[in-house]
Amino acid sequence: MNLKRNASVVFIAVLFAGIVIGCTTKPAAKSSAQAEVAPSADLIAAANREGTVVIYSVTTAVGGLLDEFKQLYPGITPVIKGWDTTPLYEAMYEEAKGIPHDPDKSGTPVMGDVIWSSGMDLQFKLVAEGYAQPYDSPEARSLPAWAKYQNLAWATTYEPIGFVYNKKLTNEADVPRTRAALIQMISQNPAKYNDKITAFDPELSGLGYLLLAQDLRNNPQFWDVAKALKSTNIFAGSGSGAQFQRIQDGKSLLGYDLLCSYVAQQSKNPALNRPDIAYVLPEDYTLICSRVLYIAKSAPHPNAAKLWVDYMLSKRGQEQLCAQNLGSVRDDITDDFTAAAISKKLGNAAKPIPVSQILADDLQDAKRNDFLGKWKTAASR
Repeated sequence: MNLKRNASVVFIAVLFAGIVIGCTTKPAAKSSAQAEVAPSADLIAAANREGTVVIYSVTTAVGGLLDEFKQLYPGITPVIKGWDTTPLYEAMYEEAKGIPHDPDKSGTPVMGDVIWSSGMDLQFKLVAEGYAQPYDSPEARSLPAWAKYQNLAWATTYEPIGFVYNKKLTNEADVPRTRAALIQMISQNPAKYNDKITAFDPELSGLGYLLLAQDLRNNPQFWDVAKALKSTNIFAGSGSGAQFQRIQDGKSLLGYDLLCSYVAQQSKNPALNRPDIAYVLPEDYTLICSRVLYIAKSAPHPNAAKLWVDYMLSKRGQEQLCAQNLGSVRDDITDDFTAAAISKKLGNAAKPIPVSQILADDLQDAKRNDFLGKWKTAASR
């Protein structure tokens, strides 16, 4: 399959875009708006002359980030444009040729300066192919090694992947803590779990493929897990919303490999009416996803883009991400979704997905097609 032109390869159907929009968030910690590391006067002056920064993102409910950036740099207007993950990936090939886009139908086509997406593998593929420009952000020095790649791309959030359940229908003690326990649970009562487990379809969901490919890397018994899941006639989703709704309604008793950050948002947002969903972090290993940020090589406002990157990676910017229940990759922030907090619960079982060549390797056509073929026949293996 041609990832550059075939959007069906990794279609993530409003997975990260729709759920975050409009969510109720906890307030960010109060402090005066100031950058963690002061940018140079020359950089600020150049960014002020540009006057704006265009952020392409699949997460648009970031008003706190925009407002605080304006306080820091009143001469620069941050403009956020919402995308689904795969269309954003496709658009970047066109923008490299100078073709602008109008994703929100505003009537004014623009080109993206900074690209911020939950499609970790797609982001890395663009970076590896030369569609990002380098920037030695001083804030990147506060990031762990797995969260940055050659001054070109940075992980910005810390979002654990876990088992999701309805706390009114299932006791927390009955939720499996490991994948081996999941297999045992299904084998001991197959009738109970028939059509009662939901997981992403890796063929339709880019996130689903990313997570299952990472499962395969971390679990020598992965295909035993796949066989058990497929034997239940799982509800195969292409987006989180439908899976969470099934769990809220009791149609599914368990969700496999779902975003715990979204569970936190869903259960706290009255508008979504899903207060009963909860999560468990697997003790054998818990994958950690992150939203990857880079500056487009074709960015019309590269200096303002650099200031945005600095802010997103700064303590202040990371606090705002925590306010959205998206966690922080820094170790100087206190939040439920940080390496320190997760390590207290799991020790070394937390497995962040690194921003590295591994992401691009798993997108190779031969490897992806081989995986999907085995996944389709897993129940009969």
